Amino acid sequence: MQPAGHHGLSDDIWSIILTLTDPSDARTLSLVSRNSHPAARRVVLSRADIAEKSQLEHTLAFMIEEPHHRACWLRELHINEHALDEFEDSWDTIAEGSSLAARLADLLSAAQNITSIALPYVESMLEAEPRAGTALASLARLNVVKLSDVFTQSLDMANTMASSPTEVALALYVPCDSEYSASEFSVVLSQLALFRKTSVVEIQFCELSGGGYEYPSESGIELRRLGQHPTVRDLRLRGSGALPWFHIFPNMEMLRMRWMDDSHAEFDWQEWAWTDSVPLVDVTADDESQLVCLAGTHGRPKLRQLHLRLAPSLSPGPYREIPAFKADSLRPVCLTFPLAEWQAPWNTDLPHWNGRLEDPAGPEGRLRYLQVAAMCNSDEDIPVRWVESLLPALRVPQLVCLRVNFHVATPSGKVTRLDEARQMLVKQLPSLRYLCIAEGQFPQEDLVSAFRPRFVGECAWWRVHEVAGERRSESISCAAGERVERYLRSAEFEETLSLDGFVLNDG
Repeated sequence: MQPAGHHGLSDDIWSIILTLTDPSDARTLSLVSRNSHPAARRVVLSRADIAEKSQLEHTLAFMIEEPHHRACWLRELHINEHALDEFEDSWDTIAEGSSLAARLADLLSAAQNITSIALPYVESMLEAEPRAGTALASLARLNVVKLSDVFTQSLDMANTMASSPTEVALALYVPCDSEYSASEFSVVLSQLALFRKTSVVEIQFCELSGGGYEYPSESGIELRRLGQHPTVRDLRLRGSGALPWFHIFPNMEMLRMRWMDDSHAEFDWQEWAWTDSVPLVDVTADDESQLVCLAGTHGRPKLRQLHLRLAPSLSPGPYREIPAFKADSLRPVCLTFPLAEWQAPWNTDLPHWNGRLEDPAGPEGRLRYLQVAAMCNSDEDIPVRWVESLLPALRVPQLVCLRVNFHVATPSGKVTRLDEARQMLVKQLPSLRYLCIAEGQFPQEDLVSAFRPRFVGECAWWRVHEVAGERRSESISCAAGERVERYLRSAEFEETLSLDGFVLNDG
């Protein structure tokens, strides 16, 4: 990098250019190039991703030392809960914790340009140092806010925040000695000023020991007492029960659910369930029992996308007496779910999902894109057996695209006969136009907590066509396959459910 004067570019321009680089590259430039050091330094100081207590202490000392020259460049402050584990129960009873909370308040006061913040144990921190709440509320440029250990004091602070973020995540925690119930949270959240311009909301309930969840008819909550947040389009729930989310977020398009309380599958959904005024198009759930909330008396949505973390089943489950509600009833255009080896026909006589896709194949059928994650934990040639098992259920006349992700956990770390599996699918699925086969793994942390686990591995895409009465597959690039996938998940495709007007320019 040449001196700025040689190009007529100021340090501010170089700062903008360097924001497009990886932080580690900016850090390297700040150390090896005298000319780029001022601009690169701003980028390095713009993000603090803190995972350990010692790292937090160092960051606080370094940033506060020259608040007008360091803290002012901070744009993202993300503190992992592990950095403050020892203060989980209380900060104010530990002198060190109170000191740390005070220094964090000083940093927030000095770093007025922060746009993204993630803080753990917020309720305890505010009790130890009220100035931290005042400083946090004064930040006026926040676009992303993620707070955990949130209770009454934190929610009061959230109602005074100057920012109007577009993405908010709250992990709500009720102390053991509190009688606060989940239904009371729904009233407070429905009126929370922090949500006034939010489009993405994530709410997690932790240890609701006081009162827990109630049926809507038993909670005493009247819908007229609830406020509404019409700007929210994406609602993400963890550990929730039967609460009036459809009323509080009347315009949500995406609903993602994890670890839902049993009451969510058993509640009297006629009162607080989905209504036909909700433009719901995309749903993620752990299993079919969580979908009961979409089967209200007002009708049921036609989903564009449905992601299940467990395979569809023929019964609601051996341990619960809940209304059976099948994923097919939502008539998704794109359906995604995994299959474990114990669910394979060669391992069990239990009712299998085989044949479950026959309903969407009827006149009302909308299924066009199916994505299945098949677990491979035993033999290397298991992909062929998976395909043989899947074929009876895949002969859906309208199915135009199939993606099979083979999660490889075999002793050798490999799978074989993928070409044979591909040829079987191409020849025996007459409606298929595109096929993707991938091999890799879902990261363990994603399997545990993510709404939609990432698949990390290698994939190959093919375009399927017929030549002289014989079905053949032609390899296409992954970039082209991603374009196909995006189109299949689009509102444009949902209107026609046909690939006739789709042109794939694959170079």
